[in-house]
Amino acid sequence: LKALGWKADAATLDLMRAYRMDAILNDSTHVFLSDPVGDRFIGMKNWNQLLAEEFGLHPDFIAVAESEEKSDYRDPQGAWYVYWKKDKRIYSVQREEWDRPEVATANARPGKEVWPSYVSFFAWWVAEQLAFEA
Repeated sequence: LKALGWKADAATLDLMRAYRMDAILNDSTHVFLSDPVGDRFIGMKNWNQLLAEEFGLHPDFIAVAESEEKSDYRDPQGAWYVYWKKDKRIYSVQREEWDRPEVATANARPGKEVWPSYVSFFAWWVAEQLAFEA
């Protein structure tokens, strides 16, 4: 996380150390968490570098989850959940605005498009996964 610019967030670090991507509900809905440690594909650090270089993700954003009905890694679309380094919150931002943080976050509604921390976002995400399965 430090290499991505995500600092001084002990609660997130503890959570990310505790869960295993292959043992959570990550395939229940179209919202997929990025693996902070690394996965069989690319991992959060390399994924964010690719999104920034190839698709214009603002360097103040760290993508923590994607939301696409059908993922197309050659042309990411839809809502993406990002950590904004400026205020340390998680936002749902649309792909066409993720290069402009002030625009992408301007009208965010709590619990729908903004969460006060990664831990609160993760709790919402788990609730969404469980509701989808019910």
